[in-house]
This record gives sequence, C-alpha cells and structure tokens, in this order.
Amino acid sequence: MNWNPKQLWDAFLAAAKRGGIKSVPDSICIEILPMPHTPPSSLPRGKIAVYVFSSNKCVLKVGQVGPKSKARYTSHHYNPDSSGSNLSKSLIEDEYAKSKYNLSQETVGSGLRKTRTG
Repeated sequence: MNWNPKQLWDAFLAAAKRGGIKSVPDSICIEILPMPHTPPSSLPRGKIAVYVFSSNKCVLKVGQVGPKSKARYTSHHYNPDSSGSNLSKSLIEDEYAKSKYNLSQETVGSGLRKTRTG
C-alpha cells in the first residue's frame, strides 16, 4: 500500500478539527522516519509531534508525543526495554519483522538507527 505524507497531514488536521481541536498547523510536527534513520535529537520546545516509522511502503508505528516527552520522541523507540510500547519492542515481538530485518533484543536499536555523519 502506498501512502503519502501530505495525505497523512491533511487527514490528521481534518480529524483534529472534527474532534474540536483548534490547532494551528505550525504547532504540530509530523516527522517520517524510515528504517534506518537518524533519530531526532530534540523535540522543538512547546511542540507536540506525530511520528511515523516506516520501511519502504510499510508503516511500522505511528504515535504522538507531547511537549514534555522528549525521551519518548528521541530515544525510547530504540531500546525494547525502555517503555511499555515502542518500535523496537514491537519489531522483536513480530516474528516476520524479526526475521526479515534479522533483529534481536541486542541489535534492534542499531538496526533502526542510521549513523549520523558530519
């Protein structure tokens, strides 16, 4: 299934509007992080973020963090033991993903990350 980030953004704003949330588009960040990727280093001050982890045409995990959730946004998804629900935990609990990406408890975090350059 193909998906379009612009379409995702438009659908999110429409759903928020239907829910009575009066948000200014600049107050929400949508960041698409394909595997592997460079983890974000911070959550912009005072912002919330909707995150989308994907691999090729497959969406792996979608979530939202609030302005006080920097660790959730920048690091929890790379350690399966860091929280109750995170991308690395979901991947190693999924036999297909674990096999396809050759992941283990010890390697899942580095499998998700792309080494920063520069």
